[in-house]
This record gives sequence, C-alpha cells and structure tokens, in this order.
Amino acid sequence: MKRIPVDLKAATLDYLLAKRQRRRTSAERTHWLMRQIGLHVCVSTNVIESAFQLFQPEEPRQRLLDEARDALRPYLVLLPQGLECLPTCWLKALPGIWQDLCRINPRWAGTALGAVAHDHGVLRLVSAQEQNIRLDQISVFDLMRIDINARLYPSIWRPLKRRHERVIWMHQPGLRKDLFKLPETEISR
Repeated sequence: MKRIPVDLKAATLDYLLAKRQRRRTSAERTHWLMRQIGLHVCVSTNVIESAFQLFQPEEPRQRLLDEARDALRPYLVLLPQGLECLPTCWLKALPGIWQDLCRINPRWAGTALGAVAHDHGVLRLVSAQEQNIRLDQISVFDLMRIDINARLYPSIWRPLKRRHERVIWMHQPGLRKDLFKLPETEISR
C-alpha cells in the first residue's frame, strides 16, 4: 500500500474543511436557514440589485466604510474582510444591526468575523470561530446570519417600501414585471 505524505493529508483535510465551510456560509444555506424560520424570498434579486444602485446614502462611501469599521471595532475581535464590497446601504446599516444584536445577546460581542460578502441579495457571513458541525444543525453563527439578513434593507426577505417601488418603476422600466410578482428563487431549494 502506498503511503500518503503527511503534508498531503493535511492539505486534503484543509481543502475538505474549507469546502464544508463554503457550504455552511453559502447563499443557498442562508436561503435554507431563512425558510426554516418562515421567511421566504419576496423580492427578486434583480430588483434588489437595482435598489442597491438607486438608494445610495448621501455620505461618501469611504467615510461610511471608516465609520463602519470604527463602530464595529469595540464589538468584534476581528474586523471582517469584504466590508468594502458590500452595498453602501448595507454598509451604513450593518454597525447598528450588529450593536443591537450584541445588546440582545451579549455573548456575540467579541466574535471574530472573518469575512462578509454580498451574493444575490444575501449577506454571507464567515466567522473564524465557527466549528464544523453537521449542515442540518443550526449553529450560533447561523442565528447571526438569520438575524442580520432579516434586518437588512433592502433585502430579498423584506418587501420594498412603496416609495422605493415607485422609484424603481420610474427609473428601471425593465423591472416593472419583477416588482409585482413573487420571485422564483434562483438558489436551489
């Protein structure tokens, strides 16, 4: 029997763990989590992407990014990578959402968030502290994903305000049909 070098075994194990971590933090997993608590997609990703473009806060993006980092720093052991890639409206809202969640559940303060990303209207959250548990179990970090995604606006899980629908109706005529129909999720069920 051929012996596999130890460093190759370690590299294979690292790859498998990374693959499992990607599944745990994927947009598909977040969709599954949201369905488990009764939240379903109510706005299409095309409409949300348009909302991200149309509803930009007036503050300069770099200032919002600096303010977000400063506001999150007291609550997190590790600031997440990828903040600069989030939609501006989410970047503005995320520190307040995180502070509210830490007030509700103080043990979340001191979390080491490794990265955040935006994927088809879903905030993906990766924690450096997350353990590998079975994918059919809901972890503390899954609860964070649920709580944050449920509070963000605009979001695929929250209907748009009427005034925002009107702006999209006027500025994006190609999305009119998407505004008033229930979206079909592109993500696997």
